[in-house]
Amino acid sequence: MLRVSDIMTRDIVSVMPSASIIDVARQMRDTGTGVVPVCENGRFRGLITERDIVTSTVACEGNLTRNPAGKLVKEDRHPMISPGDELIRAAKVMASHGVAVLPVAQNGKLLGLITLENLARESLGLAAIVFAKMTERRASREAKA
Repeated sequence: MLRVSDIMTRDIVSVMPSASIIDVARQMRDTGTGVVPVCENGRFRGLITERDIVTSTVACEGNLTRNPAGKLVKEDRHPMISPGDELIRAAKVMASHGVAVLPVAQNGKLLGLITLENLARESLGLAAIVFAKMTERRASREAKA
């Protein structure tokens, strides 16, 4: 069985908690991603998504140049996984939390990310299950709103 370390994206760029939201958005643009990890002294602090920027800063008319990235990060919000875990475990964690991106860390140090795209390259079945759960959770949230 494949392990998380076999398929995770290792080439990631993170930002410090003190980086401005505009710097995070530029990082997303420059790297072509919608998710940027926040790390401090080599330790993973959390992820910032495009949605975080829009809902927590832009929609609230926050200052994109002065507000720090660390302000958007909630350390307990994103589940993590170990590089030695089996791929099926990663899919289960992604599905149960409704996330398309899962930080891969060991002893608090970010080693990479596993994404729905990584998962789909190896197992369309697992990716379909995760995607279905994500869609289900989103529909449930929208119905409550």
